[in-house]
Amino acid sequence: MNPLDENCREFRVDGVGKVIGVKLGITPVAGSEYEVYSVRLDDEYEAQGQTIARCFVYDENRMITGLPVRLAWPGAGPTFSASGLPGNPNNVHMIVNKYWPPDSGPLAVYVGREHNKPMSDIVYGLGLPMGRHVRYTVNFRKRGAVPIDPIDPGSAELQRQINALVQEVGALQVDVARLRTTLRTWTGEL
Repeated sequence: MNPLDENCREFRVDGVGKVIGVKLGITPVAGSEYEVYSVRLDDEYEAQGQTIARCFVYDENRMITGLPVRLAWPGAGPTFSASGLPGNPNNVHMIVNKYWPPDSGPLAVYVGREHNKPMSDIVYGLGLPMGRHVRYTVNFRKRGAVPIDPIDPGSAELQRQINALVQEVGALQVDVARLRTTLRTWTGEL
């Protein structure tokens, strides 16, 4: 399965000249702990003026790890020709570098605690095609982990799941209270 969504496989504009596709690539890093699970472009319509790369790193239990994702300028092999900057604590990188297709975007992202020491495969070709505002979402997962369906932390789906868990915890608390009452009755405390 190709982790690049269809809109990340070739540069495209629609009939009114809006960017609806980019060409990204993945550089495998032998022995790395994390792999690219999915990459998606939010085109000019969806990005609504945002120019960021949102990156998520999942462990084998589908939990976000908090590991840093670094922004870099690609060089030869898994090293980089310039800085490998960590994003903010939420792994959101501002994308400000313009490029002109058919050239690739000048930026890359990878999981890594240190510059030039990727712990994952590398996604490259990110940038602002023709200076247009687009947004990227890159999901990494522990190599060999079961498939995940990434959920945007700000999404309604995540809020629905959180609400369902809160209800389940509330029901469990009621059950525990009933069991305590029953136990006290059996032991003669009530």
